[in-house]
Amino acid sequence: MVARPRVREPHHRDGPRQRPRRRSRLHQGRRQRRSFWHGQTEMALRGLLHAAAIDDAGIAQLYRWGLEPASAIEAVTILNRSTVAAEGWGDTLDGIVRMDGRTRDAIWAGVRSALSALADPAVRKAFDPPPGEELDPATFIRDRGTIYLLGTGAGASATSSFIAALLEDIPSLPSLMADGGGTGITTRVVIQSLAQARDKWGEQAAAAMWDAATLRVILGGSAQPRDLQDLAAVCGERDEEIRNWSRGADGGRTISTSTRRLPILPPDVIRTLPFGTGVLLARTAPPILLNMTPWTDRPDADKIRHSIDRTSRL
Repeated sequence: MVARPRVREPHHRDGPRQRPRRRSRLHQGRRQRRSFWHGQTEMALRGLLHAAAIDDAGIAQLYRWGLEPASAIEAVTILNRSTVAAEGWGDTLDGIVRMDGRTRDAIWAGVRSALSALADPAVRKAFDPPPGEELDPATFIRDRGTIYLLGTGAGASATSSFIAALLEDIPSLPSLMADGGGTGITTRVVIQSLAQARDKWGEQAAAAMWDAATLRVILGGSAQPRDLQDLAAVCGERDEEIRNWSRGADGGRTISTSTRRLPILPPDVIRTLPFGTGVLLARTAPPILLNMTPWTDRPDADKIRHSIDRTSRL
């Protein structure tokens, strides 16, 4: 008989109670590393944007600086020689450019990712308008101008970095609708149905968006029974008088009246609203029936058509 050696499991000084602590320290270390890379990338982008603004270099130059650290040395020179540059920003960018190769390349990967949308020449052209069409912040604020941010769900992630340059903090859409009015931000949301909002943001957030909207325009075509019933309930009810005639034994006729409550806009009426007709729910006002004008019949239809053609060529 051959004796088999016994294999013992390695003994750990920490038991099951210690393992969650090890995992917690591991996650904390990962968060700290992510915070470091994020901070360094932010400082590099800040310096590049500042240098491009001082030198009036244009968006193409900014994109070239973001491709590799060696090209960013030009931005460092601009910041260090300028008398209007923020103090220390040139030295900070220079320190990042001259870091250890692996560290610097990891930081610059974040820079390239943030500026990746500029790889498309059409995007660079849109961000570098011809003279006379650029945005002058001083004039814009003095004239109390309005910025319109238009986008789709698919393009939101690609442009989030540039939108972040306009807004200090980009909240979620439900929060923006709830708090944006107090900060002068007007949000217009166009959705196919309330079910689409519930699928995107969840039941509670979709309900919060609906409550936060001061104006709600309802169009026909919805096929969701639940939403149609809810809309009919929101529109309210009306009284309908019912008259009944009856004849007594003596031949006399008696008229009696009663009242019943009916929805102002039943679900089937909302669903079959004709094209060009909508229902406006404005704050505490009763439902308002709208006869909307197609954009093709507007006085500025030619300008709109020209704008659509120009945008489609981008």
